[in-house]
Amino acid sequence: MASVACEYGTLNRRSTDPEEPRVFRIVFEKNKEVYRPGECLSGEIAVEFSEVKRIQGIVVEFHGLGSVHWEENRGGSTHYKPVTHFENEQVYFNDRTTVFGQELSDVEEDSVVVEKGLRTFPFEYQLPNRPIPPSFEGDHGFVRYWLKAAIIRAERNNHECKRAFTILTPYDLNDEPEALLPAEESYTFTIFPSWFSCFRPQPIDIRARTDRRGYVPGETIVLSASVKNHTNKKVQETYAKLVQIVRYFDNSGFSITTVKELQSVKQHGVESTTMARFPSINMLVPCVPPSGLKNCRFIEIRYEAQFLASVTGKNSAISVSLPIRIGTRPLKLRHGVKALTDIPEEEEENNKDDTQPQQNGAIAVTSVTGGYNIRDNRDSPFIHGDLIFTPMYNYYGNSSF
Repeated sequence: MASVACEYGTLNRRSTDPEEPRVFRIVFEKNKEVYRPGECLSGEIAVEFSEVKRIQGIVVEFHGLGSVHWEENRGGSTHYKPVTHFENEQVYFNDRTTVFGQELSDVEEDSVVVEKGLRTFPFEYQLPNRPIPPSFEGDHGFVRYWLKAAIIRAERNNHECKRAFTILTPYDLNDEPEALLPAEESYTFTIFPSWFSCFRPQPIDIRARTDRRGYVPGETIVLSASVKNHTNKKVQETYAKLVQIVRYFDNSGFSITTVKELQSVKQHGVESTTMARFPSINMLVPCVPPSGLKNCRFIEIRYEAQFLASVTGKNSAISVSLPIRIGTRPLKLRHGVKALTDIPEEEEENNKDDTQPQQNGAIAVTSVTGGYNIRDNRDSPFIHGDLIFTPMYNYYGNSSF
């Protein structure tokens, strides 16, 4: 099955080894990289040899796997603590098909010929139409979907090619009643004078609020805050942050948590015995996986908007955390929710009807959390393909709410 050489010739490294294919690559139809459960995954396996080759056949494997792994030094003596491995795993699908040659169970020798030059072999696979989690790559685990094509050779190492793709399951914020409501939190930090001092305890009051709790990547979190500094110490600086919190569970219930800062916006400090208001701190929601990682039983994703204040003489900042939810489908209407640009001294009783439709469409964008190496110990040393993979998620450019 011939094809146009220029379409694939620059897509992969070229080998000078005559036994190794010059080109071996998985190409998705229409270069599509993001799929939903139940969709048809199709494309071609592109192979080019510099001379005629005899092989057993070419197979394509389709994999969906969730996995968690981390190591800790636990137990043992003071001088030696053995490494303990914590693991969990779930297979979402694992199928294989032959795209060239006979069924391999019926073949014991190289019985088919691949002609010299570029050849393509089409494949097609129906993704499971059942609840499976969206793609995710993290520091201690992943939910990963990929193809592996293999050129099978008798009594010799197989050549393999691997390529991952994204599965994105919907998380519609309109199904979350609380997504329209603001998140609010307050915290009082008290500085206690020395025991011989006649001064009273001196509090710092922090209060923060978001305009709502539900967002999609590309939208802006509007955070408003106030700081009442009743102390004789200066609040050196204040800042808002958006953080991702991922918790991984092993099969015995142990867990490990990672925190990543996604956005940070610095604000001014607050002088002693004064009050400051921060009426509108804007933080853009970057391209990240949805909250919760729905249908995955051992990886949990949360997001928080935080407001922090650095106080003179205190090693760590004092803060308030506001839980938010990041979905894949944006809110459509605002049912009587007041847009917040400041924190009032007293709660207002009347809500303003500020209904507005969401009209912007989404595009698939790679995650800001970066790419991960998808090679594992089950892969052949003769592996080809795109081995650094970054999942893609919905991003609503030019989004306004």
